[in-house]
Amino acid sequence: TSAFTSGGPTSPKAYVPHALGLMNVFLPIGSVAIAIYWVFNRKHPLRAIAARQAFLFQLVYLAIMFLLRLISPATGVVSDVLAVVALAVVACWLVLTIYASVKAWKNPYFSYPFLGNLSNAGVPAS
Repeated sequence: TSAFTSGGPTSPKAYVPHALGLMNVFLPIGSVAIAIYWVFNRKHPLRAIAARQAFLFQLVYLAIMFLLRLISPATGVVSDVLAVVALAVVACWLVLTIYASVKAWKNPYFSYPFLGNLSNAGVPAS
């Protein structure tokens, strides 16, 4: 068994996609790893929902960082302000990713409060 699919139905491993998001520190490798996890676990509802939520959260983070980089001038006061905003975004992302990993470790039904049911779209209610 692999790290992506080990365990039976009683072992949801819902924390794995959240923890994989930490790989986004330098490159968007974490989002790719979450997508791979999602594909391998698409038949396990809890794992698929956890992967979808983690993927959407990481996608939002990457989009914000991309937009900040896109609108950031090379120098000046605006550049300094955007650098502080980017630092705050990274700090919030890191805290929330670690929080999600720990919470999902303890409770496989963990859900990001601000994503709501967006990540559960198309998932039949059980």
